Amino acid sequence: MDVIKTNEAGKPAKRRNHTVPKAILKNWLLDEEGDPHHLLLACGSAEVRKHVGREAGFAITDWRYVPVDDRENAGGHRDESLEDWFSKGENYLASVTRKIRSGDSAISQGEFSGLIGAAVALGFRSSYEYGLKEKLFLKLKPDLTENEACYEVVQYFKTLYEKKISQFEGWDFSFLINSEVKLIIGDRPLFDMTLHRTNTQLLTIPLAPNLLMVGIPPKTPGKQSFEVISGTRSLFEQTNAMTTKLAREFIVGSSVEELSALLPMFEHEAFNSRKAEDSLVAFSDEGEVARRKIYNINQ
Repeated sequence: MDVIKTNEAGKPAKRRNHTVPKAILKNWLLDEEGDPHHLLLACGSAEVRKHVGREAGFAITDWRYVPVDDRENAGGHRDESLEDWFSKGENYLASVTRKIRSGDSAISQGEFSGLIGAAVALGFRSSYEYGLKEKLFLKLKPDLTENEACYEVVQYFKTLYEKKISQFEGWDFSFLINSEVKLIIGDRPLFDMTLHRTNTQLLTIPLAPNLLMVGIPPKTPGKQSFEVISGTRSLFEQTNAMTTKLAREFIVGSSVEELSALLPMFEHEAFNSRKAEDSLVAFSDEGEVARRKIYNINQ
């Protein structure tokens, strides 16, 4: 069967989709004597390796966010709307993160608002979770074709992003800097604690090895604030522990030593045990979002 490779306009569609934003991953790019590369821990094989180049190809999945729309009257083409949205968000991530790291505090309200929406949408875009959701749709709706399941998954997550961005509108955000502990980043980079059973009102996402974004409900309702402050060693360490626990495809770090220290967490038995406890975001009948455990997804 021929793979549909064109968008609605009949032009080549955006095939290579970064499942973790390149705009974030480039902050972990190492460039030693003209040798640009990332250091990563491959979760499935439990090995640390060097990925040469600037493009972060290890975080690319073909056609992940550009599903085939072959609904009646759609004409059978790749829907690029979600990938286009992601691309705009990456511009905010890149520019604001660069400003903060260089000590430039001249961040406009528009830039700030764009960054928050981008971080939430981009941080939730897990290729691993998309794949699980696709399997679940095919299991629950066996009449779906693979194209139809992929399209439904993308529409589902688009609705999720809109819901979560709306939830965090008006929250206070801080950008925490710490030079003592280097952050790592995984394939599921955003930690939305409001989705967990404890319903902790906290949102975090690593933006660079020394920069962590943290969101909390507003101290003064109706008056959103953002600031750049010093982050504690313990918070950075806790974030790295959460990254290690949730990573399913890769972790990117700043040194071979720090990644090698994590390898016991990815030995076959330990890794499979964590995956058996996986959960997916789900909407209730009331439209609320929570995480629900999934069982026997591969059976």
